[in-house]
Amino acid sequence: MRSFCLAVLVLAARAASGDTVIGTGSFVPVPVLGSNTGQAFWNSPSLDGNYMNVGYFLTGTGGFPAACGANALCGTNYLGNAGQYYSAGPKVPDDPSDFSFLRTSTAVQITVLGAFAGKNTAGNVWSGNMPTTIGYYDASATTEADAAASEVTLWSPGGIPGAVGTTLPLIPIYSNYGFYETVCTQTVLTSGGYQCVATATFFSNSNLNPVGQTAFQHFALFSLSTNSDTYFIGFEDLPANSTIEGLGDYNDVVLELASGSGGGSGSPITTGLLGSTVPEPGTLLLVGIGLLGVGGFLARRSP
Repeated sequence: MRSFCLAVLVLAARAASGDTVIGTGSFVPVPVLGSNTGQAFWNSPSLDGNYMNVGYFLTGTGGFPAACGANALCGTNYLGNAGQYYSAGPKVPDDPSDFSFLRTSTAVQITVLGAFAGKNTAGNVWSGNMPTTIGYYDASATTEADAAASEVTLWSPGGIPGAVGTTLPLIPIYSNYGFYETVCTQTVLTSGGYQCVATATFFSNSNLNPVGQTAFQHFALFSLSTNSDTYFIGFEDLPANSTIEGLGDYNDVVLELASGSGGGSGSPITTGLLGSTVPEPGTLLLVGIGLLGVGGFLARRSP
């Protein structure tokens, strides 16, 4: 059984409207969970436990809140009855090849709603460290090299703070931004535990992914039909050639982007913009999408 690393980011902008999604899909209603594994690409079984894909997390149902532990922000129905997701249907599966955000707000915040430390994509246990690096990049990049050169790390393995709901400010950098993840794809066992020896980076503009991964979207985008200020992104760390969990459960990292006039699940921002210096690992950068707040919760689960 594969455990997962789950984190939810909340980006809540203080402006008139939320950042705009651009890409190769459109928003459609979230289907009944567990009943549509062929069409909705993220609605797959999870080896983390029964009924634990990203849809169950965002609705606080299925394996949640039982798997939440002490994390009070987990087990919440964030989608309510207004959930929709970004789809490239009617093709099956309906994962869109690309999406990113046009920054139309002046400030955003980000909050980690939860994190579950466990196994990485190679199936090897990490000792309490999140095996995924998460960040954003300049979505105007046209090559993988250009996208990689523009990456801004939000956190590295083990860098999620221990408290959920914490917020930190950010400074805008890119007017068109997407998200990326760098995951460990191969490990070796050493005297000090498992060490990563190979990684891969996936982008929300999947045409920028490595060879063999460009046709597979590693990010599932959700929103609320009643609130254009809020988005959620589920990250999948399995490579495209994996046969595990169908196309994936997209719960390895989950972002909530609540932009516009406010919102989000984290503490409200009360501080001003900070400088653009890069913090030490374990903190978040000042990044180009506004005020950013991050909190995190890491809870170890046995496989």
